[in-house]
Amino acid sequence: MKKLSLDSKLAVVTETANALMKEELDLPGLLELILDRVRTLFDVERCAVLLCEERTGTLNMLKAVGYSDEVSRDFSLRIGEGISGWVASSGLPAFVEDVSADARYVPGVDGAVSEIAVPLKRNDTVVGVLDIETKEKVSREDFDMELLTVFASQCANALHNASLIRSVHHKSEQLEARVRELQVLNHVGKLLGRILPLKQLLSEILRLADEVFSFKACAVLLAEPGDPSTMTVKAAVGYPEEAISSLTIKRGEGVTGEVYRSGIPRLVEDVTLDSTYIPGIIGGRCEMACPLVARGKVLGVLDAEGERPGCFDEQKFVLFSTFASQAAVAIRNAQMLERTQSTYYQTISSLANALEARDSYTRGHSERVTALAMRIGASMGLGRRDMAIIRESGLLHDIGKIGIPDGVLNKPSSLSSTEREEIEHHPLFGNNILGQLKFLNQASKAILHHHERFDGQGYPAGLLGPEIPLVARIIAVADAWDAMTSDRPYRTALERQAALDEIAQHSGAQFDPAVVEAFLGVVGEESLPPGPDADHDEGSEG
Repeated sequence: MKKLSLDSKLAVVTETANALMKEELDLPGLLELILDRVRTLFDVERCAVLLCEERTGTLNMLKAVGYSDEVSRDFSLRIGEGISGWVASSGLPAFVEDVSADARYVPGVDGAVSEIAVPLKRNDTVVGVLDIETKEKVSREDFDMELLTVFASQCANALHNASLIRSVHHKSEQLEARVRELQVLNHVGKLLGRILPLKQLLSEILRLADEVFSFKACAVLLAEPGDPSTMTVKAAVGYPEEAISSLTIKRGEGVTGEVYRSGIPRLVEDVTLDSTYIPGIIGGRCEMACPLVARGKVLGVLDAEGERPGCFDEQKFVLFSTFASQAAVAIRNAQMLERTQSTYYQTISSLANALEARDSYTRGHSERVTALAMRIGASMGLGRRDMAIIRESGLLHDIGKIGIPDGVLNKPSSLSSTEREEIEHHPLFGNNILGQLKFLNQASKAILHHHERFDGQGYPAGLLGPEIPLVARIIAVADAWDAMTSDRPYRTALERQAALDEIAQHSGAQFDPAVVEAFLGVVGEESLPPGPDADHDEGSEG
């Protein structure tokens, strides 16, 4: 190794200083530059940058060239240990011509003979070490220690600045991640104030969890209503269908079953080391499972899996537990809503069945009207919510007839004006019965207006055209069809074609033309069997 002349040294120092000052250099780029210059300037094959970690009292290899992966990947020394550790501790450079004769040496390169290490100092504080190892003996006379020391000083300042920038970026990323996490937790909190259908809620929970945790797979497992000792997957993303379609987890079985039994969340950094793990995703290595607890009761488990050991850290685990706690309250509310709605609906359906039982002509009318109205709605491209309203209002559209006397409801002859007025009150009675139930609010509106006419001549409000709820317009056509094609106490059923002609004739007057068009398309696709009817009006009204 030849020493450089003074002019050459100055040129190298100036050029290196300019290169290290480039703003676009990030920490990885800066380390690449430093090690490349060391190898070029000092004609060596192996060198490394090690940084001091004050918190742990260690000197850790940040970047190296010429070392094996096994050495460079996790190489760490206590400050004061080894030659480079001694440099970090003393703040002095070290030149060792023969490492075999130096008790401080810690092997780094196989067959190493000489080692040169200089401190990376900033404001008299050692922030790291620049270390060189060679397989050939290097003498002091052949090595320019002065140039290496000046070079190291320049590198120390550049590394400090790059580390500061990296730290700021890292903290900014952490802050942004924390803001996103808090935003999602806030969103989950808002879910607690909105009672959503369970299926929709579980889908939203998984979407939000994916947004925060970026997991490979996640699932919500809930206890079976009839068997609280067993959980099944109610919603999931990222799992093979065959892995979850028929999966049941017993209390205490596997990671999730144990969490369900104990109510204590678990983080398994490497599932291959846990004999209780039940395989979920292919290549699953890390799992976190948190109980869904509401009002002191474990409803099930929220479970996530990743493909890399330790991919979920403690911070994510704590956040996941908080997320699961909030999700559990929303799930409990949704389950209570489903049970409440089911109870109300069964009660009201029983009332509707009791109404139809008052007269043999009424049996099956509501079901037939609902079936036809659902076909019309599907033909018109209605969404899931509107289809649900059609089903509710179709089954209950005549519930208000509970308030009509049997003598009027079952009269075998034409109605008087007073009796007809009583009949025309049944939409109001139905709205009064159902309007108190918030979840049937939209259905009660359709029931209230299913005898309105498109031309504004209907009852009870005389609404015109689009003022009438669409579901009510659909129910009106289905109701009229079933009334006309059913035997009545005061007349026999119309022939199919006659009934079709009657509805077509009243399109734009009694009925919405768009609904009539959809109806005719549906009726043309398949034969709709007529049956006994309940409505006691004349003409094409149900």
